[in-house]
Amino acid sequence: MSNAIDADYSKIFLFPPCLEDFLPEDDPARFIRAFVDSLEADAIDLVEKNDTDGRPPYSWRLLLCVWLYGWFERVKSSRDLEKMCRRDVGMLWLTGMHYPDHNTIWRFYRDNRKSMKLLFKQSVHVAMKNKLIGMVLHALDGTKIKANASRYKDLSKKKLEKLLGDIDASISTFVQQIEDESNEPLKDFDLLPEELRDHVKLRKKIQEDLAELSREGVNNLNTTDRDSRLMHNRHGGIDYSYNAQAVVDSSHGIVVSADVTTDERDCHQLSKQISTVTETVGKHAESIVADSGYYSGEELYKVEECEADVLVSIPERFNENQYKSSEDKHHVNNYSYDTDRDCFLCPRGGELHFVREDKKNRIYRCGLFSHCNYRLECTKSKHSRVITVSKYHQSIRSQREKQQDDMAIKKLRRRKAIIEPIFGIIKEHLGFRRFSGRGFTNASAQWLFVNCIYNLRKIYRIRGVGVSFS
Repeated sequence: MSNAIDADYSKIFLFPPCLEDFLPEDDPARFIRAFVDSLEADAIDLVEKNDTDGRPPYSWRLLLCVWLYGWFERVKSSRDLEKMCRRDVGMLWLTGMHYPDHNTIWRFYRDNRKSMKLLFKQSVHVAMKNKLIGMVLHALDGTKIKANASRYKDLSKKKLEKLLGDIDASISTFVQQIEDESNEPLKDFDLLPEELRDHVKLRKKIQEDLAELSREGVNNLNTTDRDSRLMHNRHGGIDYSYNAQAVVDSSHGIVVSADVTTDERDCHQLSKQISTVTETVGKHAESIVADSGYYSGEELYKVEECEADVLVSIPERFNENQYKSSEDKHHVNNYSYDTDRDCFLCPRGGELHFVREDKKNRIYRCGLFSHCNYRLECTKSKHSRVITVSKYHQSIRSQREKQQDDMAIKKLRRRKAIIEPIFGIIKEHLGFRRFSGRGFTNASAQWLFVNCIYNLRKIYRIRGVGVSFS
């Protein structure tokens, strides 16, 4: 006789079952509900429908619970969320056994995309209230996320110019044939054959596309998502993508800033991302570390105003030239700089005073060159010793001096362990490798939302349902 337990489909409940009995005390649905209950509609600027006609609308709390719990459980599409509302016990408990359809679920997200930034801030504030953010060390990095755009739907300046040349040649040939047959110049567009009219219309469309490329300052533009840009990925390919930025606190790995940019390079993002952290948290960390992609003299100059200890890895190509110590006594690195007088002092006592400045560099010239006994050692020039340095050479030298300290090196080495696992979790565990919305606004909202979900999952994993929301 078998003792295996099997389902008894003929069993009937004497009393109606209670959902509370089916949901464990530590279920994430309870955590999500507590988080949503702690929010105020005005604080996160959510749009709630107040239609008086027809059926009453679903509340913003119910629909927000649907989105948060669904993404928490790695269910992202509105149609799958609709199914979840009828099948998942946690979702049934959250919605009170109401069943919003996928259109209602999607419209709620669409109408509240601008509120994702405030929602993300709330997740950071909850982490702060529970002492999960130390504000001692922050790591900054970016990752490329594919846009919802096909490589086959792009406008290429090179291809369009070639096609325009071919069409011009074809039109010229057609017009010449018509004029030869009629022995008079062609003036009326309506007299053109249908095939030639299509060529003229296509020519006009190509000229409009080229003008748009010129306005955007790019060589390629996608017709599906015009805000996305071609970017290199880690696998050596090129895809239409967005550059997703994040700043992570070292204490428990909470994301304190999330942003999206269409610039493939990170070298212009340092000051912007630090200011975004200040906007979200109210202050910046004691130390901020970033990889060599953020290395820029201009950006280092901008962040000098903040009191944070900003450390950016120096690229190898800079370590090999003017930023590396040289055995040559007259190497620019062996010249001391007098800030008050804005001049360089050479090892032999000569002074090089500021002469002029261009877009990127400052030029200094020696005033005692003709009387210097060491001028032949200094330069091969017969006129004067001239040095050219970056406009931001002071900031660059200061950064290089900071990294002579062993503690600074240790902080820079910790960067990978702090931030790169977050990108791995978002892409692999949460399955977020591609934006589903099109356009910069949708991409920004979705990146903020996925980082909010990451923070909530992290808070729940550490504190469970016993999180303090007040």
